[in-house]
Amino acid sequence: EKQDINLLNTIYETMLFIRGDLPTHISVILDIPEHLTIFADKQKIQQAFLNLLKNSIDAMRDESVEGSISISGKQIDDSVTEIVISDNGKGIPEPLLGKIFDPFFTTKDVGTGTGLGLYITHEILDQHDGTIKVESQLEKGTVFTLQIPSKGTGHEKGN
Repeated sequence: EKQDINLLNTIYETMLFIRGDLPTHISVILDIPEHLTIFADKQKIQQAFLNLLKNSIDAMRDESVEGSISISGKQIDDSVTEIVISDNGKGIPEPLLGKIFDPFFTTKDVGTGTGLGLYITHEILDQHDGTIKVESQLEKGTVFTLQIPSKGTGHEKGN
């Protein structure tokens, strides 16, 4: 059920799901205007955010390095909101970047990942007429850029 939802409140609520999994050496920085909205199914979009945040946390498990997750949002134009989730984790090797949205593909150790998180996230963004892009550098971090409609157009997928 897609509706206008406040992005900042949705991110805050999503953060509550991971508060027990967030190590003390990782900080989260939010830069989202209070009024910013997206047109989304709240539970599904929270699942997408949750998958990205969990991956960021997993990429920064090494406690010898201060970790940082940055979440920003801005209005691109009348109909699109851009959300950027970045971390300073271990990064993804360039040859693997083209595969990370494939089902059952994982860069995690055996037994620690299903390879479905980013696949599901990509599917959720597609269901929302949105996009997701990734940039990554080894030992410097990863940046996911999401673009989601900020309001309904009347012909959304699934309506």
